[in-house]
Amino acid sequence: MKRVKRIKSLTSVMLAALVFFYVGSLDSFAYVNRDCGLAAMDSDTYTADSIDVSSDVEAVGVAATGDATVVIGENGDGGITVTSSTGDAAVGVNVYGTANVSLENGNIAVDSDGFAVGIFTESDELGNITVSVKNGDIIGVGDNATGIAVQSGSGDEGGSTSIFVNGNVTAADGIHLKANSQAGDGVMTNSIAVTGNVTATKIGLDLILRGDNDEAVNDIFVGGTLSGGEKAIDITAEGNKAMSVLTAWAIESTGGQLVDYAVVDNNNKSGIKDPEIAKQFLANVNYIVKTNDCTVDTSGLTKKIVNGTAYYSAKAGQNVNFKVEAKDGEELEGIYYTDGEEASLRSLSSLKKNTEGFYVIEMLDGGKMKLAGKWKVLIKPESPKSDKVVTDTFVIDTFVKENQKEIDLIKTFKDGDTISINAGSYTGIWNEVLLELLNKNDISVVITYNDGTKDRTIILDIEKIKKALANNPELKELISKTPILQFSWLLEILELV
Repeated sequence: MKRVKRIKSLTSVMLAALVFFYVGSLDSFAYVNRDCGLAAMDSDTYTADSIDVSSDVEAVGVAATGDATVVIGENGDGGITVTSSTGDAAVGVNVYGTANVSLENGNIAVDSDGFAVGIFTESDELGNITVSVKNGDIIGVGDNATGIAVQSGSGDEGGSTSIFVNGNVTAADGIHLKANSQAGDGVMTNSIAVTGNVTATKIGLDLILRGDNDEAVNDIFVGGTLSGGEKAIDITAEGNKAMSVLTAWAIESTGGQLVDYAVVDNNNKSGIKDPEIAKQFLANVNYIVKTNDCTVDTSGLTKKIVNGTAYYSAKAGQNVNFKVEAKDGEELEGIYYTDGEEASLRSLSSLKKNTEGFYVIEMLDGGKMKLAGKWKVLIKPESPKSDKVVTDTFVIDTFVKENQKEIDLIKTFKDGDTISINAGSYTGIWNEVLLELLNKNDISVVITYNDGTKDRTIILDIEKIKKALANNPELKELISKTPILQFSWLLEILELV
């Protein structure tokens, strides 16, 4: 076990191994003069409580290679902070070849007027890289800052790079992935997962995918919103190689452009923009389904496990089936497509139901689905205008006799009275009783009943039912021909007004 607080310079072996990409042209260069907080070069385990490097030259928080394992902040508050005061490169975590770096607590924060990168990795043909930020964010400060940058090559043996951030990524550019995998080489796998938002002022996700190895795997996951300034996603790829790469909750761009897709081939290395294939890319994005008080039917949805948590997603235009959990003393008025956004509210009458009783809603372009019910609180009046109460009228066998008794009692009520009905285990009301109630004005009807699982209380708005019947004579005729009217059906009538 080695504990390294700070190392001023690296050996020549490390100098040759560690490279950094130039954000503008995506070229590479080697460090010539830098400060480094922790350098891990062999198969030992290196630990530190936190890393803080402030330099007037190029600065690196953690540099790792050679099967090294680095653990930062396992004893509490950690974090990696790297600042270059002269505008030279500032890199939080730099990994080459094979290494495992874990930040248990705290953020990775990089700051430079030149180039700043939170996590930068480069794998060779034998490389297996893992970098985890288990409880923190990546924050890049500067016009040329990038949150996560991965460069991946291929060789006979293949390899993998896995980046996991349990938090948010904020920088000028969010995620950059450059992968080149050739046919006949080993399979290269690149996985980048961010559970929170990726927020960029320039480009949220920059993908450069080359090579003709169809078995190569490139997987990007954003549990929150992937957003960019000028555009959310910029892709340069051979053919449709970038399809089915992305899973995200939502995609946004302040500039209005979600994706720019350039196709490259042997005759055109810089790529030709193709709007049609850009549309195909968006059609293949898996948008995460989130809920508040709803239960989603996950059959037909795409399941993805990230760090032990299951996420379900759907493509734009795909139906999502869900049910809403009932709430005591509350009435469901509508469904929010995006919880908290009033503009996303859908009325119940606008939603379809399938044969299993699930509401059906379509995933929109750009995602952002977080289903939640809009509820109306049903409050029983504290000071009723009348103490006349109809009780236990539906838990008897002689329906016809007691039905007339109820009608006779209702006739004695005055306009403006409050009527409380205890329906027991019955879930409906006699049609003749309802028609008698409709003869009154400005009355409140509070009904308590048991649906087989729990006691429920609803309020029938008699005035609204009158309006519904006035607009629909066929509905009034249907009521007159239906001896017992279900409470749930009466509530649906109220939705028509």
